[in-house]
Amino acid sequence: MNIGALMEYDFAKKFASGKLSEDRFLGELMKKIRTDKDFRAKTGIMSLETQDLAQVVHALRQQHPKSRRSFLRTAAMTAGAVASTGTKAFSQERIDPRKLFDEILRNRYFQPARVARVSNNPQAITIILVEDVHGSWSIEYAQLLLLYKKFGLNFVGIEGWAGSEVDRIRGAIMLNAEKVLIEVLLKNKNFRLIGLEDENAQRWNYFVILEDFYNRLDSGIQSFRELMENYEVPNNKIEIILDHFYNSFRRFDFTDSFRDYSDELAENHNKNFTDFVHKNTGIKTSEEIDRELEEINRVNRYVLDTANQLQAGMDNARTEEEINEIMGRFEKLQEISSRSGDRLDRLNNYIIRNISLEANLLLISQLIQLIFESIWMALKLKKNTRENLERSREEVKKMMPHLQRATPQGVSMDDYFAIHLRNQKGVQRMIQAMQQHRQKIGIVVFGRGHTPGLLQEFARQTNNIVNIIVLEKPG
Repeated sequence: MNIGALMEYDFAKKFASGKLSEDRFLGELMKKIRTDKDFRAKTGIMSLETQDLAQVVHALRQQHPKSRRSFLRTAAMTAGAVASTGTKAFSQERIDPRKLFDEILRNRYFQPARVARVSNNPQAITIILVEDVHGSWSIEYAQLLLLYKKFGLNFVGIEGWAGSEVDRIRGAIMLNAEKVLIEVLLKNKNFRLIGLEDENAQRWNYFVILEDFYNRLDSGIQSFRELMENYEVPNNKIEIILDHFYNSFRRFDFTDSFRDYSDELAENHNKNFTDFVHKNTGIKTSEEIDRELEEINRVNRYVLDTANQLQAGMDNARTEEEINEIMGRFEKLQEISSRSGDRLDRLNNYIIRNISLEANLLLISQLIQLIFESIWMALKLKKNTRENLERSREEVKKMMPHLQRATPQGVSMDDYFAIHLRNQKGVQRMIQAMQQHRQKIGIVVFGRGHTPGLLQEFARQTNNIVNIIVLEKPG
C-alpha cells in the first residue's frame, strides 16, 4: 500500500486534513477501488477487504491523529459493511433518494417504473421494489445486475426463500415462487441475499395448499376410476394400479422432474391398453410428449447459459454502449424464454384437458408430486408413500380449524396465508435485515400481485418513513 500515491488524490488529502467525513472518504475510496484500475495500480489497494480499508484509515490518521476511539469506530463500521455484502462492501453514503429515483426513471431498462412514496425524513429507508412475473426471471435478473453495475446496490430481499439458516435446520434448500432466479442469485457472490419467507407462515400456507390439492386429487382419482370402470377394469386391479402408482414415488425425491414419475408409471402399465387409448383418442404418446419437453428443456438450458454469459459481460462492461448491447440481448433472451414458457403451458394444458387413461395418470402424478413437496414443507415427511398421504390428510384436517380461526374476518383463508401474511412477514424481515446490516437502500423482488399489499405494509411498519420506487411488469 502506497500512502504517498493515495495522498495525491484530493479526497484523501481532505480526509487527512479533517475536511471530509469518514463516511464520504470511505465512499470515495471504495468507488475508486471498484472502478479505477490506475488507482489500484498506483496505491496498491486492490480489494475492499476490511483489513485494507482499516489500514488506509489508520495510516491517514497517523498523519493527522485523532482519538483511538474514532479509528476503532471506523474499523468496526467497515467490518460491518463487508459482512453485510459478501465479497464486496459499499459504504453507507448519503444517497438522495430523489436523485436515485430520477436516474432510474431516465433509464429505459428499468421501465415501466413509478415512484410510489417519498419521505421528507432523512432517516427514511429506500426500497426498490422489483416486480416479478413468475416464469420470466431473466429480465428481473438483468435489472438486478444493472442496479449493481450502475449504483453498487446489492442488498436484495427475495420472495420464495426463507434463508440459509432455515435451510440448514430443514436439511435442504427449499424454494418456491421464481426458483431459477433465486438459484442464480445464490450463486452470484456480488449480491447479499435475504430470504423474505417466514418459516412458520410458509409452513401454514402449505397446509392451506394441501387442502386444495387433496380436493383436486380426490376429483382426479374419481375421474380415473370412472375411466377404468368404462373399460371394465375390476376394482381390485384399480387398487393394485393405484398402490403401485403411489409407491412408484418411493425411489424419487420430490425435486426430480415430473417426467421421471410418468415414465416410471408408463413402463409398468399394460402397453396394449394404452396403445388402444392413443389410437382411438389421438392423444399424444409419452414418447411424443417427452420429445417436446426435451426441446423445451433445451431452450431453457440455452436461456440459462446465455444469461450467465451476459452476467459476465455486464461485470466487464466499461461503456454505456456495452451496457446497452447487453441489455438488448437480455430483452431478446426474454422473448425466447417467454415463448418457451407459453409452449410448456400449452403442453401442460393439452395433457390435463384430454380425458384418457394417460391424461388422468399424468394429472394425478402432477398433483401427488405437489402434495409430497407440500407434505415435506409442512410435516417434514421424507418418505413418499401412500401411508404418508393419509397421515398428511389427517394432519391437514386437524390444522384447518386453527388456521380458520387465525384468518381475519372479511379475508379468505387462501388470500390471508398466500398473500396478506406473507406480505406482512416479508416486509418485517426486510426491515429487520436492513437495520441489522445498517443498510439504507434495499431491493425487494416479489410477485407482481403482491405490490399493493407490500406498499401498504412498508408504509405501516415504518410509520410512512420510507421511500419506494416500483419497477413494474406489464400485464
